[in-house]
Amino acid sequence: MVKIQAADHPHSYRSKTGQAILRGARKPVCDIIRVEQWARRPDMSGYALKVTFAARDGGIKTLILEEFDLSSRNGISRLVDHGFCLLGSKTNLIRLLRSWENVPVAWRVDKTGWMETPCGRIFIRADGQTILRQTHSVEPVIMFNPERVDMISGGTFAGWKEQVARLALGNDLLIFAICAAIMPALLKSAAIETAVFNLFANGPVGKSLILAVATSADRSPETGARWSDASQSLQ
Repeated sequence: MVKIQAADHPHSYRSKTGQAILRGARKPVCDIIRVEQWARRPDMSGYALKVTFAARDGGIKTLILEEFDLSSRNGISRLVDHGFCLLGSKTNLIRLLRSWENVPVAWRVDKTGWMETPCGRIFIRADGQTILRQTHSVEPVIMFNPERVDMISGGTFAGWKEQVARLALGNDLLIFAICAAIMPALLKSAAIETAVFNLFANGPVGKSLILAVATSADRSPETGARWSDASQSLQ
């Protein structure tokens, strides 16, 4: 069970039922909610806040709300749509969230795959998980509204796009492996028997690794030849 602690908020207090009440107000503003993080992009745009709240079904949910949506009150509507119990006005809730103190700051990303951030080069999965350990910064990296794992369908084109294609963004080797893996099926449909990838580069830039990736599409990588083997056989 996840427990949301009562907020140390200077302008509110908790009633006995756990509801948030603004000081000076006569009625509760909302049910239990907590601002977890403020996030922004590396170019210092796209400010958003990550909130955790108790839903009407008794579960604990998390959403990331853009500052722009708070200004237009669309963010509060999203909260309500996800089961959040709003007891007072939207204006009071927005004031409560924006005036929250001692909120940790994070870097925001909007897509999956490899990318450069102030924390270094990292990999973001569709569910928002960060693969590489963040060692260059104490600030975490969060993805804007990641997809729930149980909502990503497998065995469908949509599932393939989310779980395979999008994860290959920024990873040239993975893109090449995908091309090599699906090429045989496409060649058969086009009545073509052979296709060639022309690899050219000066120096050690990973040609042997590319060759191993290509041959592993239909056989074990251990049986694949090295690029240097092909070069020596031509001498």
